[in-house]
Amino acid sequence: MIVEVRPGRVDGAIRAPASKSVMLRAVAAALLAEGVTVIANSSDCDDARAAIRVARTLGASIEAGAGHVRVTGGLRPAGDPLDCGESGL
Repeated sequence: MIVEVRPGRVDGAIRAPASKSVMLRAVAAALLAEGVTVIANSSDCDDARAAIRVARTLGASIEAGAGHVRVTGGLRPAGDPLDCGESGL
């Protein structure tokens, strides 16, 4: 088979997959910050869910949506045990 490739233009957009490591750091930073933080293109893995549980236990209010997480931060520990699961956080 003979294929001829001619010069052309490629156009479009792609979204990089979410990073678990960046998600964990963003949740921790949002917990410590006063006010609202929106994490776009958020990861939805076991470690990210564990980080969100820990942040909630430490006082953050968190709403998770499709592809984003909204964190209202402020460190106010509830005194409950922290279940990090297998997360490196």
